[in-house]
Amino acid sequence: MHVAVDAPDVSVEGATLEAVSREVAERASSSLFAGARDLRLRLRSAKGALLCVAVVGFAGGDLVTSTATSDTPLSAMVAALDGLPDRIDRLHRVETSRSAAPTPADHAALRAELKRLLDRV
Repeated sequence: MHVAVDAPDVSVEGATLEAVSREVAERASSSLFAGARDLRLRLRSAKGALLCVAVVGFAGGDLVTSTATSDTPLSAMVAALDGLPDRIDRLHRVETSRSAAPTPADHAALRAELKRLLDRV
């Protein structure tokens, strides 16, 4: 997985980047991140706080985002990373329900049953 940190108006120390790298590696080993190709962390200063947007791109083209604010670069990035699992899990649940969509045969059976019930009335 390609990981990028973008902090155009925030100074981020090397130790912070190393800590974020460890946090990313820990999370990337989870099965939730299967198929993840790209992770981008964008850190900006906004209204006296640091805002981090985490974006994960998956092989199928899906994107998952999470945002967090904090006083320090490390805590903002970690908080944004912490928000990703719930959102990724939600994406996987939606994909699962899409794959379990009714087939044309299911629709035909439903129409036949509906017709049978309406004919009885």
